[in-house]
Amino acid sequence: MAKVAAVFFYRETKILMGLRAQVEAHSGCWGLPGGRLEKNESPRDAAIREASEEVGLTPSIFESACQLVDLAGIEYCFYLCRQWEGEPRNLEPVKCSQLQWFELDRLPENTIGIIAEAIDVLEIKKYSDR
Repeated sequence: MAKVAAVFFYRETKILMGLRAQVEAHSGCWGLPGGRLEKNESPRDAAIREASEEVGLTPSIFESACQLVDLAGIEYCFYLCRQWEGEPRNLEPVKCSQLQWFELDRLPENTIGIIAEAIDVLEIKKYSDR
């Protein structure tokens, strides 16, 4: 089974997402910074690596995590991060045409489906009350 790690960078009431461009899966959809695990790599290490490679952010603390499997049998490991080093920037413009912060209750219609499920499982919306 393929494994993917992804990070919810959460600021105030918004999450950082990228519009996937010319990629193997989910082209034209909004997704989170993340990607497939490399050989012998933990999901946590993959999430940190992918965040650094894609958006130039280094997570300081992961507050929670969940694992979900989509209909294609791909296992996703999602992490919630509210503290990081760096400012978001698009470091892979061929794979991601733009970055944008979205309100949790106003995600674009073309958001990768499993992201909404992960928001519910991680209970991210409860953090907006803090």
